[in-house]
Amino acid sequence: MKKFGLTAPSTVEELEKMMEVFATQDPDGNGKKDTVGLAIGIKDGFKTWGPADTAFLFGAYGTIPNQWNLSDSKDLEYGSVQPEVKPVLAKLRDWMSKGYIHKEAGLQDAGKALELFAAGKAGIVTAPYWAYGWVLPGVKEVDPKAEYSAYPLPAGPDGKVGRGQSGTSNGVILINKEFAHPEALFLYINYLFDNQGVEGSDLEYGYLEGYDYILKDGQPVWDSEQFPADAPFMPAPKYTLTFDGARIPSQMMKTMSELAGGKEPQSTFEKKAAMDLPGNIKAGAVNYEQRESAMPNMFNGSNTKTMKKRWDFLSQLEKETFNKIIYGDLPLEHFDEFVSQWNSSGGETITKEVNEWYQSVKTP
Repeated sequence: MKKFGLTAPSTVEELEKMMEVFATQDPDGNGKKDTVGLAIGIKDGFKTWGPADTAFLFGAYGTIPNQWNLSDSKDLEYGSVQPEVKPVLAKLRDWMSKGYIHKEAGLQDAGKALELFAAGKAGIVTAPYWAYGWVLPGVKEVDPKAEYSAYPLPAGPDGKVGRGQSGTSNGVILINKEFAHPEALFLYINYLFDNQGVEGSDLEYGYLEGYDYILKDGQPVWDSEQFPADAPFMPAPKYTLTFDGARIPSQMMKTMSELAGGKEPQSTFEKKAAMDLPGNIKAGAVNYEQRESAMPNMFNGSNTKTMKKRWDFLSQLEKETFNKIIYGDLPLEHFDEFVSQWNSSGGETITKEVNEWYQSVKTP
């Protein structure tokens, strides 16, 4: 951006111009055409768990693929078969032909695409806020002077911004049926919610002094370098009955937004968050700024009757069709044929079943 006098793109059109510079004007100055504009990994789909996915591009046109979205008519529709997908495939096809994205994107998963950025071979990548401190710093090993930063997702031709949203859970806890008091787990979790980080509680600073924090001059320290060499320090509690303790999903991003805005940390949670890398804090603030653009998967029920029989086939059909269109092996117009085949091969029935589920669970 500094070398070519570029500013952060606010639209897909501006993003495309930046990608052209990365791909064709030798930004690393090595005399080779070996860089791409955008690192994406579409091996596992177009909306993944986070890094290097293309959901933001689909969102800029009004849909999110590989999930069920709420339509204007307030029913659920599968994002990958909506008309808004066609111009996105056209865009990706164009980017592939021009070398703006890597020719092996169809074979790369999120990890491989992130490695492309970390190796200094891609100028732009989508990533979770924490990627600033993990994976992406690899680019500094290639060029110690390299700089990178988080920016808001660009808007589409109609001003739309969209992205996939994380799920409401990241695992499950199983309770043995032989337990005499299974309610103890819920008492435990409620205790964490009521006491973690609460001033004056025994969990105000962490789980146990000398374990995940120490007191130094009367102040809590969570930095492992401050611990004695034999201290049983863990960056996060090792032994709990939950994955992340008691976590309020929006709390971290909201806190980072406030810290990035200049707020002095007051609570224990804010003080711990303030110890994060400045780049992570900025990225968290950017994430929170565009929270209204997040589009959740509205279907989280068990597989429907027809899904159990047909979903694997439909998913494979979708993946193959999209990849062949992007690589130029099928004409763009084949998307319409794909939608017709998807519906006639069980998709229409699945859509009906998904909406029957949705009507049974949604709040009036």
